[in-house]
Amino acid sequence: MGNCMPHSLVVFCGGSGVHRFGSTLAKRFPRIAFLVNAYDDGKSTGRIRDHLHCLGPSDPAKLIAMLTRDREIPALSELLQCRLPVEGDAAYLRRMLYDAIHLPGLPFHIFMELERSIDAFLTMTEQAERQKGQPFDFRDLAVRNAMLVGCTHLHGGYQQAIDHLVELFELSADIVVVSEEVAYLVAVLEDGRILITETEICDRPPGPPIWRVHLLRQQLSRQQARAIERIGDPLGTCYALESAFPARIMATQRASIAVRQAQSILYAPGTFFSSIVPSAMLLAPELASLEVPRLWIANLVQECEPLTVAGLLHAFWHNVTQAHTRIPLTRWQLAPFVSHVLVEQNQPDGPPGERGDAIPIAREQLYALVEVEEQPLQDQQCPGVHSCEKLLEALDMVLLKANIRANLRGIEECI
Repeated sequence: MGNCMPHSLVVFCGGSGVHRFGSTLAKRFPRIAFLVNAYDDGKSTGRIRDHLHCLGPSDPAKLIAMLTRDREIPALSELLQCRLPVEGDAAYLRRMLYDAIHLPGLPFHIFMELERSIDAFLTMTEQAERQKGQPFDFRDLAVRNAMLVGCTHLHGGYQQAIDHLVELFELSADIVVVSEEVAYLVAVLEDGRILITETEICDRPPGPPIWRVHLLRQQLSRQQARAIERIGDPLGTCYALESAFPARIMATQRASIAVRQAQSILYAPGTFFSSIVPSAMLLAPELASLEVPRLWIANLVQECEPLTVAGLLHAFWHNVTQAHTRIPLTRWQLAPFVSHVLVEQNQPDGPPGERGDAIPIAREQLYALVEVEEQPLQDQQCPGVHSCEKLLEALDMVLLKANIRANLRGIEECI
């Protein structure tokens, strides 16, 4: 799909948070872009990043796999869900990777392109092996990750590769990577400790909330983190981190244009500090200049952070604006970034619980900050999971209300 026409909806998301309703969303809106970062560093993605010093392919590749489910090419969907075995020597696993694309029912033109991509990935890993003097670990490798990294090598960049695959697979939406600069996500906790990987941010045990996330141009070692952590204060730790590892990561022009021209913005459910916050940080000026609906779909369950929905909005603003002090947040300050929050009407109030518990809303604080829509969003068959149908119905209603209000304001200004 091209990038010259405005998108009816731009969705800030990760790779997994929209997997249940993303393809339906793409059918509902005539032009949609999923905006995603590439800072994942877990499992095979982390090994790819370490070996090739590149961005993480996992989240963009998951979005490609999600949209491919509607193409009614079972062999392609099967391929994009395939992982290599967790055991076996390097020669065996290399052969398994190459053999994975030889599936009956895969259209010949797609097979030929994927074969080129896998060949490119294998060539890249072999070159890196010679330079580093150590083999690449192919165990449990997601085939879609190898495909995207190889395609990136062939087409000169992540966005070019994604666009090529979107066109090749005839997908119904754009996928836009926020930045193509290689960067690493770290976080400073409220007690001054540092989480040095995206995996630690997402999977850490319960503890103090995150004070601030940072993007660095190099991977922080545990030894480097310990030296800075001695400060013991989150604000001082952030200053020290920024001084020792200065980095100004820029959003791509493609991502900037997509946000500036968006007719609506949606912050999808997902891992908050790894999927939503880093992308919004890089596009804060573009978000702040918009006057279109900017909808936040609240998660249903607690992540690692002991925060309410209102608390997450505070953390979002604090990180996106890069404010160094925790001043009380006002509706006026949040308005440039979030106009509406969509929450499950049966969510509790009260203090945060443990990971996996229903996330409290903190209604009094939330209603003071933003327009709130409480709707039945939870799938009754799968507690803790959004119902695709209910979510889309509620989204349509909120957008309709927002557009009516915008039109009324326009009429009042004319009068």
